[in-house]
Amino acid sequence: MAPANGDYEGAGIGVAMPFKQPSHGSVLTVDNQAFDRIQRVCTA
Repeated sequence: MAPANGDYEGAGIGVAMPFKQPSHGSVLTVDNQAFDRIQRVCTA
């Protein structure tokens, strides 16, 4: 699985994309936040 850039939308199969912040002002769940952080570290 290849990580995608945070600005990338419409990824194909096998491309891990970060979760977007919900538009209604709530916060991502802890597991989604952790996934985004791990992905950010791996792509840096």
